[in-house]
Amino acid sequence: MESILLQILRIGPEDAAGSDAGDLALAPDSAVQMNISGCAQVELLSKTFNSVPTLSHLKLSDLRSLVLHSRLYEARAGNGQSSTLKTFTIENVSYFDGGLLLRIMSMSLSLS
Repeated sequence: MESILLQILRIGPEDAAGSDAGDLALAPDSAVQMNISGCAQVELLSKTFNSVPTLSHLKLSDLRSLVLHSRLYEARAGNGQSSTLKTFTIENVSYFDGGLLLRIMSMSLSLS
């Protein structure tokens, strides 16, 4: 997924609480890798990773604002699947969590 600089991108499961289906982006459930860059704001809702069970690599870069909700993966969701996420990379984010002035130049989390 690539977007234009003024775009606000909300990503989550179809049944995201409090979300209007019109403003929610759904990743293909068979996605293995996602690169999101150049947005004004990206918001990852709770249970986002449950809705993309094959996702192995996620990179978020060059964002003005990043909001990460709690429980991006909910083990008790009851779908019988486990998360396959191996790398979660965050680079060049000006504002983290929608209001905290924090400059993140580079962060990478590797899960095994």
